[in-house]
Formats: sequence, structure tokens, C-alpha cells
Amino acid sequence: NVKETGLRVEDADLDRALLRIADENKMTLSQLRQALENDAMPFAKFREDIRNEIIMARLREREVDNRIVVSDGEIDNFIKTHP
Repeated sequence: NVKETGLRVEDADLDRALLRIADENKMTLSQLRQALENDAMPFAKFREDIRNEIIMARLREREVDNRIVVSDGEIDNFIKTHP
């Protein structure tokens, strides 16, 4: 359950994501809202779906970050081979 992750998406971040989605579809936010409503998708539900997608993406990112371990030797080797 997304709510159990403890991750939150601020409304401002969600609004930016929605604007980006509208822009990628060459629409204004109002046009996106209307297109969704025309397809029987309430905008409030779409908004919450996007919020949940952002949370899931952040959760995946956190999981990946927790699994990446780079040793000092690997860093030194990279620096030597990439001057």
C-alpha cells in the first residue's frame, strides 16, 4: 500500500507533474482535465493516481540507492582510469 511507505508528494510537486503531462500532450491543464472527464476519468482520481505513481517511483529509487555499494578501491580505480 502506497500510504504505508511514509513517502509524501507535496501538492506543488504533483501540480508540476500534472502540468508536465499536459504539456507533453500539447494541452493546457484545463484541456487535460476536460479530456480525462470526456473519457470518464474523474480528474481527482487521475491526480491521486499520478501522486501514487510518483511515490512508487521514489520508492523504487530509494530501493536502488540502498543496493548500490561502491568501495573506496572502486572509486580509486575509476579515478586512475578516467583522468
